[in-house]
Parts: sequence; structure tokens; C-alpha cells
Amino acid sequence: MDIVKLLPAVKSPVWGGHKISAWGKKGCSGKIGETWELSFLSEAPSRIDGGEYDGQELFKTADKADIGKAAAKFGTFPVLIKFIDAAADLSVQVHPDDDYALSKGLGYGKTEMWYVVDADAGAGIYLGFNRPVSKEEVYEMAENGTVVSALNFIPVKKGDFFFVRAGVVHAIGAGVTVAEIQQSSDLTYRVFDYNRLGADGKPRQLHLEEALKVMDFSAYSPGVQKMTVGSLKCDGTKSAPVKIAECKYFSVYKCRGGGNFVSPDSFVAVICTYGSGNISGRTMKKGDVFFVPAGKNFITDGDAEYLIAGVEI
Repeated sequence: MDIVKLLPAVKSPVWGGHKISAWGKKGCSGKIGETWELSFLSEAPSRIDGGEYDGQELFKTADKADIGKAAAKFGTFPVLIKFIDAAADLSVQVHPDDDYALSKGLGYGKTEMWYVVDADAGAGIYLGFNRPVSKEEVYEMAENGTVVSALNFIPVKKGDFFFVRAGVVHAIGAGVTVAEIQQSSDLTYRVFDYNRLGADGKPRQLHLEEALKVMDFSAYSPGVQKMTVGSLKCDGTKSAPVKIAECKYFSVYKCRGGGNFVSPDSFVAVICTYGSGNISGRTMKKGDVFFVPAGKNFITDGDAEYLIAGVEI
């Protein structure tokens, strides 16, 4: 394959907003909560925009060579990339790890990272418990609607990033828009949802019993956000790419300006988060996501800010 621009699967949950629509993304209008930009999940696959494979689902088009040996080793495509626009607080939730999910026949668990694309003044995220808690205490707080009081609230601004490992209770707060890079899984256990009604007028389903089986009850310290030099091969960027997240399922780099890149062992997704530029002669603007096959050289120019996500050996 050549480099292709992606069309997302669009989801409109009750907490969604209008920020993604304002970016002018193709097929994105009205109230949107999530766009699944790079998705090999058959229930919400991303598609190709333009060129030889226009309109085709990416997971049916990209082959093992396009994905690369670093990603192909998992047997299933390991990464799911989204934009999320929270006009209202998302549910307090937790994701299981691989051991639990696989033991229940649910596929892989879910570890993720968030990169803040936009944030209203005073907006923030909830991440982990602010003190040690017991299973019984969490159950009681979830039942009486006070569980948020036991979570760390972290005000955020554009450019912040957070790694959210499986088992850590979390929620994206109202007014925050993120790019989310995660394991390719839709396993989410809701702990509390503000007694909110879904689009069908019924209370949204909670999964408290399951959540309590996979939850980390210890006090959580978000710590200092780390940026490191990684192994992504690049020449000539305005600012050298820095690695902002790493686990066995994905690595994420932050870049700005032009550069000459290649990822020999893995596909990469190029996720534009600010400004505009070009990628191998194609226009790239905020909200655009491109799939670059493994081993494919790509050149960026302009003044765009973008993330490069892939899998490292």
C-alpha cells in the first residue's frame, strides 16, 4: 500500500460535543463524542479516503507487510486510535488487563494514553484514587454517587499527555478533547455515570461487579510526564521527535514541522493535532490521520504539530 488518509467511524454518545465537527473532517458533522480514526475492529472500522482503495475498510486492505512484523506478532492488530470530545464528564470507568480479559474469552485488555488536543479553562481529567480504598468502600461510593470525590482531579491544557494503564479508574472531564491511542479493545467497565440516560431514554448500563474485579484500589500518583528520545528514524524536523508514551502495544512520538521519517518494522499512524502542513505531498490539517505502511518513507513539511504512533520491537 501507499500512504492513505483515513475516514473514521463516527460515534455520538450522549456526552459528545461539537469540537470535532468544527475541524471540518469529512463525514463529521453535528454532535460527536468519538471518531475511531484507526480501527481494525469490524464493528466500527476506519476506511480509506481517496486513491486506489477509496472507501474500502482498512482492515480488509492492509496486509501483513503493510502492518509490519512488530505489530503482526500479536496475531490481531494491536492499536486503536480515536479522537474524543467530552462536552460532559465521561463515566467513571476502568479497563481490565490482558490476563483477566483473555481468561474470560474477551480478547485483549485495554491500556491507553491521552494527548490533550483542546481543553476549556479549568477542564481536567480524573485519574486514579487519591487515597487507598477498599472494594467495599468503592462499591458504597458508586452506589451513593460519591466515587468522584475519591479520585485525583488533574487540570489539563493543550499538549498535556497521560498514560492510563489497565486497572486504573479514570474519566475524561467536560471540556477536554483528546487523541487516544490504546490497545485494540472496546472493553470498558462503567463504575458510575451520574445517573445519566442514554439516547434510548434509559439509564446507561453499569458494570460495577466486573469493575471491582479488575480495579487498582491503591493510591495513584500521576507523577511527572516523561518525554524521551526513542528509536523512530527521522531527519530534519523543526523540533526532534520525542517519545511521550511506550508499552508493548504502542509507542507515541510528538513532532512539529518538517521531517523525513521511516519506521521499518511497523506501520505508523500520523495524527495531526494542530496547524497544517503536508505529508508526502498531501495536505495535512488538524484532525487528519494517515496510515503509513511499515518501511514506507514519508516526508512532512509545514508547521503542523502531529503524533506518530506505531509499535516498536
